[in-house]
Parts: sequence; structure tokens; C-alpha cells
Amino acid sequence: MSELATKEMENIIKDLKGESFFNLSSDTMKTELAEYIKLGKKFTPYCKVNIKHELELFEQEITKIVNQLVWKESQYIKTKNIFVRFRLLQKTSFVKQNPEISLLLSSILKNYKKERIQFKMQLKNKNYGNLATKKEIEEVVKPNSDQIVVAADKNVGYVCMDKTDLLAQYDKINAKQHFGKAQITEDWYLENIKQYLQQASENIPDELANIVSCTDFKWTEKKSEIGTLRLMPKILKLKRISKENVENLNCRGIKSSMHDPLKIVQKALDKIYSHLLYFIENEFWRRYGRLSPSVTGIEEAIERIKKTHTGNLGKFWMKTLTSGTIC
Repeated sequence: MSELATKEMENIIKDLKGESFFNLSSDTMKTELAEYIKLGKKFTPYCKVNIKHELELFEQEITKIVNQLVWKESQYIKTKNIFVRFRLLQKTSFVKQNPEISLLLSSILKNYKKERIQFKMQLKNKNYGNLATKKEIEEVVKPNSDQIVVAADKNVGYVCMDKTDLLAQYDKINAKQHFGKAQITEDWYLENIKQYLQQASENIPDELANIVSCTDFKWTEKKSEIGTLRLMPKILKLKRISKENVENLNCRGIKSSMHDPLKIVQKALDKIYSHLLYFIENEFWRRYGRLSPSVTGIEEAIERIKKTHTGNLGKFWMKTLTSGTIC
């Protein structure tokens, strides 16, 4: 068990140290641009790193790992202090009756303390201040006119590629569609999607009436526009990172729908699938006494259910919050 915990921490550290910038363009990149991009998506040259916040994010990741092991016991522990959480978990009857789980928790905590000290020292040694003016920085990070920098798939960093190659990726996706390219106007799309929302609000199945309501399909935004498709290169799928291998690249399509009425449908589906995920996990726990190894995202699903107060679980949390029985 201790080896498992050590290996898990090593994988996390390896991922953090991994490459975060990939060049698929025909030209070499500016050294300054590559160096800035390698600092990560949240880096800004105008602010220093918030050490407290970064440590809190680190703690949240460790808490998620622990919750996967002892979710039933952990969900009733409300403290955010990770050390207190570990002590309380060790006192639960489930952990006491399972020495292997107890040993694994101890090993995780031991490795976490060690890595936390090193991580904190690294944060303190980093100087994220920059005295350069905004104009100077913009000039440094500006790619060549025939290049474009886009976010990579799986949140692994950034990819610089020729614009012609990125446009070719759009053509590749269009060619894979069953019905080919759709020639429609934005006005036609917006009119029909709003009609669909109206029909959906009037025809909610009985089995979903406790989760979604007619108001969930009401579009109240003042601005409406069709969503745009942006591509995220699947850089991890490439065996060789080079311009010559860009023909083997595939991209994940992400639809940006900030002002698209289709966003309403996405939110409704999110509610439904959150309840489905909770039901599957809860049933698996009832039958086998542990979390399903194939189901992830249960914590996020429960938090979404709490916020929407939908279904039996959402109504339960609403009652407990208003009555003050859980704090």
C-alpha cells in the first residue's frame, strides 16, 4: 500500500514537471515566447505567485485522492484542514477495521508532508515579478504572422502551429461528419433552437420532472449568437512532435456557447447526468461497500446537485441547510 501511495505521488510530480509547450510549426519559436508559455496557463508577468492559494490547490488534489478511498466516511468531515481530516479519518470505524486502508492513509500523509515542504520552497524561490512594460511583453509573446498558439487537449499546455495546418484540421473534422457541411444562417439557427427549447419545456418526461423544470429551458440572455468551434490539438497522441508529423495530428472540438441558447440544453443535461452519476456510485457502494473504480467526478456531481437543490439528494441537503442539522 505504501508503494502505491509513493507511486501516485511520483506520477503527480512527473506530470507537473512535464513539457508544457509544443512546436508543430515550420519555423523555430522565439525563445522568450517559449519560456513564457512553459510557465503555464495561469502565469502572468504582472503578478507574483500566491503561495497560500497554490498550497490550497495542492491540498485539494490530495483530498480528492483520499476521498476516492474512503468517500462514505470523508463526506461527513467538513473541515478543510487536511491534517485534521486525516486524523479524523483514522478514527472512523471503517478505517480502524481495515489496517491496509489505515496504512495507506498514513503513507499518503507522510509523502504529502514531504512534497508540500519542497513545493513551498520552490514557490518561494520563484520570482514571478517582471519590470517590463506591457508593450514590451506583448512584443515578446507575439508569434509570427503565419503561426498561431492554441491550448492543447487534456490541459497539457500550448501548441504553436502554422495557421494553414489548423485550418486543415477544421476541414478534417467537417469531412468526418455524417451529413457533411451544414449551410445555414445564424438567424435560422437561433430561431429553431429557441423553438426547440420551448418544446422541451412543455414535454419533460415524468421520470425527470423531479430534476429539471420548465424554467430550466427559459432563455433570458439579451444577446444571442451561434456558438463557435475551437480545436484543441491532441498532442499526447503524436509519437513524434514535429512539423513533418502534423498530418497525423487530430484535434478535439470544443464548442464555445457563451451566448448560444444551446447552453440551456447543456445545463439541463449536466443536472441529469450528475444525478445519474450519484445514483450509480451510491448503488455500487450499497452492493460492494466501496467506490466504483470506473466512476470519477462524484464529488463534483454532488456539489452541483447541492447547488441546484434538485432530486431527492438535493432536497435532502436543502432541508439540512435550512434546519441547521449539518454545518
